[in-house]
Amino acid sequence: MKELKESEMKNLNIEGLEEAEFTFDKDAFKTKEFHCDACNKKMSLVDIEMDLPNSPIKIKLKVFRCGKCGKEYLNFEEADKLGKALQISKFIGDSSYKIRRSLSFDGDNYIFRIPVDMTRNLGKKPYVDMIPLSSKDFILHLER
Repeated sequence: MKELKESEMKNLNIEGLEEAEFTFDKDAFKTKEFHCDACNKKMSLVDIEMDLPNSPIKIKLKVFRCGKCGKEYLNFEEADKLGKALQISKFIGDSSYKIRRSLSFDGDNYIFRIPVDMTRNLGKKPYVDMIPLSSKDFILHLER
């Protein structure tokens, strides 16, 4: 594909362009092989555990690593996984918005109340999914 120079882009006739349609295979971005940009060597897939910045959370990722120079790359699935983990770490960080509630104990379980303003649109008897992140951190997801 030819790259346009700035002078050519100024003279580009937008009205004269034809519409183009593209389709991608459902697995098009599930890369199974990478080659290093620096060394041009085939990279191997390795498991790593990464500490998220300013967070107690660690994430396990599969990265492509160059055996010669050590450069690492993520495929789209792993990059998405890392992006979600970074969002979660932001939410449990010290600077995020929080609502503090005290816990009650009924003999078997700890109980806390969720403010009605947060559940107003859920109707009666909503469900909550509790997703543990560590022994002290959880994500709550409310739904009808």
